[in-house]
Amino acid sequence: MLLERPQALEVDAYFQLAAQKKLADHPVWSALLHVSEGKANIRSQSFLLSAAGFSLTKELDATLRLL
Repeated sequence: MLLERPQALEVDAYFQLAAQKKLADHPVWSALLHVSEGKANIRSQSFLLSAAGFSLTKELDATLRLL
């Protein structure tokens, strides 16, 4: 199957690597999400995956879950 989902262990590795490298705190991640002072400037549910309880970490986790 072309769009086969990665094994659970592979996905866990992405979460571990993201936490290890503190990607949620990286300025580029904030810039990609249009965040300033910890708040998203775009609050649309069509833009953010974690719009209801937004945080940079929650958004990164939601993004990684889609891999």
